[in-house]
Amino acid sequence: MRTIRVFTDASCDAIAGTSGIAAVAVEDGKILTSVSEPGNVSVNLAELSAIALGLNVGNSICNRGDALVIHTDSNNCIGWLTKTFRTKNERIFRQVLSVRDMIDTVKANGIDLSIMKATAHADDEFNNYADMLAGSARKSAVAAAKEHKL
Repeated sequence: MRTIRVFTDASCDAIAGTSGIAAVAVEDGKILTSVSEPGNVSVNLAELSAIALGLNVGNSICNRGDALVIHTDSNNCIGWLTKTFRTKNERIFRQVLSVRDMIDTVKANGIDLSIMKATAHADDEFNNYADMLAGSARKSAVAAAKEHKL
């Protein structure tokens, strides 16, 4: 049984209305893959999207019997996904349901999934790398918005 850790993060610029998300998959202290994407959603939607990205990455790497640990620094996301918190925001609610469906799919594939709280901006090299990738993706979204005058 392998343990794959996926560090997820989001970065948002509320003034520009842009965001970036990232997921970094790690096994035995080595990066297996990293993915980032620009976007244009709020911080909470971006954090949920980053977790979804991490679930996709982890599901594609893990085999039945493997452990997958998703790390996020979003207390809100952990609360919504574990049904500890509620939201009245319809967009967030729909995204939470979508991510919960993804969690069910990963578990149905025989993967032992857990979601853990990561300390934001702590000195963890993989969490820092996910943070940097999310920030870079957000900056590319800002540049694209300026280029296209969005």
